[in-house]
Amino acid sequence: MSDQPFHPENRENQDADSLSGEEGEGRIGTSSGVDSGGGEERRRRRHSSRSGDGYDPAKERRKGRHRSKSRNSETNHRITQRIMIVACCALALVGIFLVGFLFGQKAARNEASSHKAVLQETVFPLPENDALLDKGFHEMGDGDYRHAMMDFQKVKDNQPALTGTDYLIAVSAFKAGESIIAEDAANQAISKNETADGARVIIALINLTKAKDSQAEDDQFADPRTTAETEIHHLAAAHPENAGVYVLWGDLLRSNGTFRSAVDIFHKGVLRALPDDSRELLSAKEQLARLQNESAKTAPSLSALTSMSAEQALVAAFSCLQLHRSDDAAVFLQRARDLYAPGIFLELMADQAFNDYHTDPALKGFFNTDSETSPPDEFPSKSATPDPTSTNPLSNASNPLSAP
Repeated sequence: MSDQPFHPENRENQDADSLSGEEGEGRIGTSSGVDSGGGEERRRRRHSSRSGDGYDPAKERRKGRHRSKSRNSETNHRITQRIMIVACCALALVGIFLVGFLFGQKAARNEASSHKAVLQETVFPLPENDALLDKGFHEMGDGDYRHAMMDFQKVKDNQPALTGTDYLIAVSAFKAGESIIAEDAANQAISKNETADGARVIIALINLTKAKDSQAEDDQFADPRTTAETEIHHLAAAHPENAGVYVLWGDLLRSNGTFRSAVDIFHKGVLRALPDDSRELLSAKEQLARLQNESAKTAPSLSALTSMSAEQALVAAFSCLQLHRSDDAAVFLQRARDLYAPGIFLELMADQAFNDYHTDPALKGFFNTDSETSPPDEFPSKSATPDPTSTNPLSNASNPLSAP
């Protein structure tokens, strides 16, 4: 027996501990029993399933059919969605096509209406004015620029609304040496946007002549020569079908002593010219520029005169002039005059290549100093009568454009 005193609470604690241990052992045993029983139950169910106990084939078939229907429904739904997407895209494309077609039809109708309006607004020359235009063009072809200018002015006075008359006046006045009239008419053409590119070239060339006459070219804010060449270059780019502009361009380069470049420009004009007077003029100027670039070494023989073309005779004449054989040059010039059209021959006789020979007694008959029947020997100045001995650097540039 223990010597320690008895305490009731200690007894109760011991009893509780004992009970707790017994209950824990019981729970462990019970849990183990449950686990064992659950595993046995699962084995019995699997066995029953394999042996056919509780298996309903009809029910399983229904479940299979249900799953198959679900899959088919999902597949059909996806196919339907795809069909709808394709249909929407097709409808959108059709809509875009229809809208574009309708806009195209509308634009075509508008364009046709605009063209009809332009045709209705176009002013055609009256019979008497049409005859004056024909007369003016014929006079320009013969080199009679002053009378051509007056005829074109009559057309404008008779029918102010007629298109292109201002430019025709500007060109003919420019060729006749009437710079004030030419400048005013060119400005009128620009304000009406009628052959404005050619009109700007005329104004640029007139300004260049003014600068040369006043000897104030260096004081200009913009170099008149550069401005003229820029305008000519622009004209050539804007009207590639017009070979006549290369006459002006080449003469401008020759006036600056750049004969090699002038040869190239003249040749380009020959390639672009139609088989008419423009090609003849350009080709002849090209050959004259070649001789200016490299002078003739030997004189041509007169024995070949009768077989020469107009251009060959002209080149032979200029070669003789470079070699100081004026009498032979006169013979070749006569051959050239017989073969060239009168207007072309006058243009070539006024070319800057012949400026130094105007006073030669042997050639006096080839240089017509009548200002009403021959082109000017210089670009137009304020003087109405051109100076045949002028050494203006842009001697007689021919018409840069054909008539509108």
